[in-house]
Amino acid sequence: MENKYAILDENNIVTNIIEFEEYYNLSENTPTYDITYMDYVEIGWHYNKNDDEFYNINYYKEWRNEELKLTDYIVPILDHSKRDLWLTYRQELRDWPLTTDFPETKPTKPE
Repeated sequence: MENKYAILDENNIVTNIIEFEEYYNLSENTPTYDITYMDYVEIGWHYNKNDDEFYNINYYKEWRNEELKLTDYIVPILDHSKRDLWLTYRQELRDWPLTTDFPETKPTKPE
């Protein structure tokens, strides 16, 4: 079996997949990850350093959508003690995919 490597961009998104034997102009600073035994990894997927795993970028969007659904009930409760914190969190969730740290850093839930 030939070794396969994922080429990652600055946000740890897979931009290319190469085989070890291929010629590819890599600089010393080009982040790569050995995916020889990971047949499921595709271009566009994200490498999460925290749990050393690759995820389809839709995984993060689905997580975000679920978080929004779980907090929908707070929106109409005008006298909820932490309503402003939850509304801020919900806005952060909506803005998250457009941030430079997406999907590296998830918004943090209020306590």
